[in-house]
Amino acid sequence: MKDTNLKITSQLPFCPNSLSLDLYRGCPHVCAYCFVQTMNNNTFKFGNKSNIIEPRDFTKVLKIIKSGNTSKRFIFCSKLIEKRQPLHIGGMSDPFPVQVELKMQHTKQFMQQIGDYPCIWSSKNPMPEYSNEFENGNHIFQFSTIGDHELSSKIEAGLLPFGKRFQNLKDLKPYVKKVVMRLQPFIPCLWNNDKLTMFFDKIANHINAITIEFLKKPFNEKWENLGSILGFNIGKEYNSLKSEGKDKVLDEEYRYKTLIFIKKLCKERGIEFFCADNRFRDMGSGYNCCGVGVNDSDVFQSKIPFCFNRLLFQAKNAKSKSFSMSDIESVMDNDIKELTLASVSIVSVYKNKTILEFFNEKYNNGFPSKFFKHLTKGAHNHYVYDNAERLKQKSLFGNNNFNNALYSYRKFN
Repeated sequence: MKDTNLKITSQLPFCPNSLSLDLYRGCPHVCAYCFVQTMNNNTFKFGNKSNIIEPRDFTKVLKIIKSGNTSKRFIFCSKLIEKRQPLHIGGMSDPFPVQVELKMQHTKQFMQQIGDYPCIWSSKNPMPEYSNEFENGNHIFQFSTIGDHELSSKIEAGLLPFGKRFQNLKDLKPYVKKVVMRLQPFIPCLWNNDKLTMFFDKIANHINAITIEFLKKPFNEKWENLGSILGFNIGKEYNSLKSEGKDKVLDEEYRYKTLIFIKKLCKERGIEFFCADNRFRDMGSGYNCCGVGVNDSDVFQSKIPFCFNRLLFQAKNAKSKSFSMSDIESVMDNDIKELTLASVSIVSVYKNKTILEFFNEKYNNGFPSKFFKHLTKGAHNHYVYDNAERLKQKSLFGNNNFNNALYSYRKFN
């Protein structure tokens, strides 16, 4: 729905919470690493003076929540809302642009009108001013941050200092169902073992879970401002790295060692660990990289049973260790199978395909095994979770001396 920006994102095949909503157009954060573009091609680039922050109409979303939808347009969104699929709010624009929101109270009005409908918020701005609204609903709050490094305020120039925002998070915590810290993006040259340990000591009693994704570079990004802040040409360094999909990414050994170290820090402090880095998704506590775990309320569990993430974890935990296209079909409702992507996503380039055809094409093209590190295409057209390879990698990359498990990324020394 272009007027409301309610949509199923293009990440549907592997994201259990791909029902997405943005309450604003535009963003005031001017983050130097930002890759986001609005649906009208207005980029959120660092220093874009013409970017106007304005509210999006949510009237139709409320109507669907309260009374359903009789239109065939975007019917898949309506079917998911009928099942009370959690709304993931803030994928393209922060729902709490503080100064604008305090004046307009646009998001506040939405919160007051949706009742107990489950929402997962992604924001860099916790707002304890809205404690009543959070307490009266079903809300998980994801706090996005790159940490409290001395350069953070320059990299994210439009935000309040980390200390102030973290205090707001602590004040807000009693009023939400769960607090998830999104350490995204994880910028390698900002961290080492000691800094990570001190950071986790600081946050330990104030968050329930953490999810991490490493900084990756879209091919067309130059990162000139980010490079000037960091003091070296980070865009050039990333261009020399390997590609995953349309992005340049850090090498697998570095990512794996870092995740092993952070996972240990979490375990020692009673923090749930989730991995939003696509390659190592299976290292997390569950298939929802947004921090919704298997022990959380059914209210927040995804109502999309056929995504690859979910099947990956089922294969990981099942005796068969595998899944096939028939497993996807068996959990997909008949009326869903025949829906075309024209009724699913406004960003899809496969509008004439049915959902079932779309998944079958992705499956047969080897998409799941290309996406996840420890998944291989086996006999009889099954995808197999290769636990032996997983243990082999742990032996090669991991070690018992966790103080040495994370090293400064060699290209950035």
